[in-house]
Parts: sequence; C-alpha cells; structure tokens
Amino acid sequence: MGKKDAILVTVLMNCILLFFVFFTGRQNDTLPQALKEEVVVQSAQKLDGGKKEGVDEVDQLLMKLTQTHLFEEKPDIDKAVKVKEEPVAQDPASPISKNIPQDIIVRAGDTLDKIARSYGLSVEEIMRTNHLIDSRLQIGQVLKLAKGAKKGQEKYYTVKNGDNPWTIAMKNHMKVDELLRLNNLDEEKAKRLKPGDQLRIQ
Repeated sequence: MGKKDAILVTVLMNCILLFFVFFTGRQNDTLPQALKEEVVVQSAQKLDGGKKEGVDEVDQLLMKLTQTHLFEEKPDIDKAVKVKEEPVAQDPASPISKNIPQDIIVRAGDTLDKIARSYGLSVEEIMRTNHLIDSRLQIGQVLKLAKGAKKGQEKYYTVKNGDNPWTIAMKNHMKVDELLRLNNLDEEKAKRLKPGDQLRIQ
C-alpha cells in the first residue's frame, strides 16, 4: 500500500470515528469529557500528520522536477569586431614626363644649344653621346639623345604693347627664326601679333 493510500485510509477512519463519537454522544452523554477531547486531539494530530506528509511529498516531487529539468543557456555570441579599413595613403600623382625620342633629325634653324634647352640636356651631353668634335650641325643629321632624358617644360611669353618678334627673341635670349618656328609663324603672321597673345619660347 502506498503512502497516498495510507493517508486516505487514515483520514477515512478518522471521519468514521468522529461520526461515531458524535452519534454516540448525542445518545449517551455519560461518555467522559476527557475521552472525547483525547479522541478529537488524536484525530486532529493524524490529520495534520497526513497533511504534512502530503505536503512533503508534493515538495519533494517539485524539487525533483526542478533538478531534473535542465535549462540550456544559449551560448554567448561574440560580437564580431568590425575593423575599420583605413584607406591606403597614396602618393599624390606626380605629373608624368614624356620620355623624349632617342633619335631626332636636325631641321633648319636647329642648334645644339636650342636642342639641349628643349630637352633639358646640356650641349656637352649631346656632343658626348654623338661623338661630335664641334657644335656644327647639318640639316637631316640624326642625333642620339641620352637614354631616359626627358623633354623640358614648355614656357610661354605674353605679348605686350610695343613687342615684336625681334624684341621678344632678344628678351628671351633666342633667335627670331627659332621663335617663329616654335610658334609656326611666318613673317606675315608675326606682323599680326597683338598684346595678350601667347608665344612659346621653350
């Protein structure tokens, strides 16, 4: 017989006993008062004991359920650390200089000094590269320039009041025909120059 069955039987017996005492008490009041009180006290103690056992049993059942029930904690998810990508510092783009041709053909009006200034070289470099004895050049002559040499930056002059091709050439230490050639001018075009015009001088 289980505990629950024993509790129920005890409670039932107490109820029957109380009913019997109540019924006999009404018929026979000669029952000693002390006996009545003892019976009532014993019945109450049994009821309390049964209740305590029932409560203890329920508590134990709840504790077992609590212990056996496992709460799985969700694993902590590490927050992905966002690495800010810093832009790679780039050097400012430097102007790309054009490599000058390795060979040039001497044209009318060309001189070593003019060619050297046009390509940022010295007269001595051109003479040494081409094994020249003097600075005299011939039209159609092929000159080799130093490998890796770069053409010099172009320079311009702004025509002012009173300027003419001859005065402009003198101011910039060049010949008139060189000034005309650099600017694709002939004598007629040169006469039509006016203040504000741009002339290439190198």
